Amino acid sequence: MLVKLDVKKKYVWPIRAVCLVISIPLILHTFDIWFSGFAYSHGNLAVKGEDNQLFYSVLIKYCAFSFFFVWFGTAGTIEKKNKN
Repeated sequence: MLVKLDVKKKYVWPIRAVCLVISIPLILHTFDIWFSGFAYSHGNLAVKGEDNQLFYSVLIKYCAFSFFFVWFGTAGTIEKKNKN
């Protein structure tokens, strides 16, 4: 089961909007890495086909962060329910 963020009703849409805005550059960077075949990580250049381990680890890292923010921007942020 994925993590859900329970917040007050007035914060649901602002948190979703912020998370989706944060996810846009990450998604674009992920596509840029995939289609260009080059990935930079801590000053190291990874080329698809030459240094596959570093290339795919950087790609997976950006995919994971993108998924994290898209998840909280869509279904991962829910309204807190009152416990009566």
